[in-house]
Amino acid sequence: MWQEIIVLLIGLATVGYVGYRLFRLFTARRRRHSPCEGCCGCAAGNKK
Repeated sequence: MWQEIIVLLIGLATVGYVGYRLFRLFTARRRRHSPCEGCCGCAAGNKK
């Protein structure tokens, strides 16, 4: 009984994490066009 609950919780956490990462992956492209994510600490971020 306890093992099934723990496996279910781990499965739900895994699905939630993967969903969150996929959401960030697809929404990050619309928010920013820079691979630096807003960082301006090097010359690569200033290239156009």
